[in-house]
Amino acid sequence: ISSLTINYIFSLTPWTAKYSQEDFRPTAHAKKINEVKELIPDNASLSIQHNLGSHFTQRRNIFRFPLAYNQAEYILLDFTDPYYNNPNQIFHFDYALQMPRNIWFDLTTELLNSAEYGVVLLEDGYLLFQKGAARDLNDQALSDIVEIIATGDRL
Repeated sequence: ISSLTINYIFSLTPWTAKYSQEDFRPTAHAKKINEVKELIPDNASLSIQHNLGSHFTQRRNIFRFPLAYNQAEYILLDFTDPYYNNPNQIFHFDYALQMPRNIWFDLTTELLNSAEYGVVLLEDGYLLFQKGAARDLNDQALSDIVEIIATGDRL
């Protein structure tokens, strides 16, 4: 009885006090990763945010961001906190990033200001950079991220 009670109170499963089955279902945002994948050629090198890496494991040249971020052909980031909607959640955006968010923000800002990388997708929190691409969306992406940081919304 003690084990069941402690499990119900502290466990990270769908049938406990803090979580429901809804917390474990993919959101519309999570499903959008399939569309994002289509934009990155299979043979391109990719530096990717920690919590997105499992969607790209079949690739030969993949690095966890920020490793090789200044060498990869593509860089994929997501500035949407996957734990934002659950007030009981014990994880935070830093857990998804596997780095402090201020370091993530500094590196992302560096990329957005870099002449080498252009944003090719800025949609629903996803931020896809391509080496050598036009920088038309870079300023808008920086503005969006700064606003989210300032308001604390989603991040």
